[in-house]
Amino acid sequence: MEVAVKGRQWATGLLVLAALSLPAQAQAQDVGVELGARVGFGVPIGKASEEGADLSEVISGQFPLWLDLGIRADRVFVGGYFQYGLGLVGSGIDDECEEFEAQADATPDADVDAGCYARNTRLGAQLHYHFGAPERPDPWLGFGAGYEWTTLTVWAEAGDEELKMRTSVKGFEYLNLQGGVDFPLGPTTALGPFFTWTLSRFDSASLDCSGDCGDIQGLEADIDEKAMHYWLFFGARFSFFP
Repeated sequence: MEVAVKGRQWATGLLVLAALSLPAQAQAQDVGVELGARVGFGVPIGKASEEGADLSEVISGQFPLWLDLGIRADRVFVGGYFQYGLGLVGSGIDDECEEFEAQADATPDADVDAGCYARNTRLGAQLHYHFGAPERPDPWLGFGAGYEWTTLTVWAEAGDEELKMRTSVKGFEYLNLQGGVDFPLGPTTALGPFFTWTLSRFDSASLDCSGDCGDIQGLEADIDEKAMHYWLFFGARFSFFP
């Protein structure tokens, strides 16, 4: 009889302890939408194709404007990313672009303007795992995959006439590895450094024209001698978890 009474007391105690712990567990497993924004700098490594020049000769670097959006459940974030990078024209074509701009400026008796710019766009899915505790510095690691395209645009304007020629290369981003530390700014916001390394390959190239193109035709073709290339990104990430 005494053993049975003690058994019931232990069972009652465990039930009370479980009931008391439920609110804390529910709070720890909060689920909601997380929004992140990143800025920084990206450095290219590798080639657009085996027979082509280094990617850095086309776009020597970029300033990424990067958005993260997904679901955060306790330590795990699952969602997507979109990045639009403002590129720096590489050394392989910088001289030609400067000469093109100089010729436009030297055109007599005409209001002519011209230039070149490069852009890099990436989008895909990602997963992060957070190691920190609430209201403390929060280290995290992640990975993802998606799609990437890089575009070089040459443009010219003369009065009401405009010409834009775009050369693009695009392909899959097979893997990106990410990491960083979130330092809390408040209960729902954080700011901290991040890094990202990507592994990608361009599969196709295209040329298109808009404006006063004359006989210029659009072209698109697969890249025969494909090559792997990489981006190394670093900068600051702001996150908001309502």
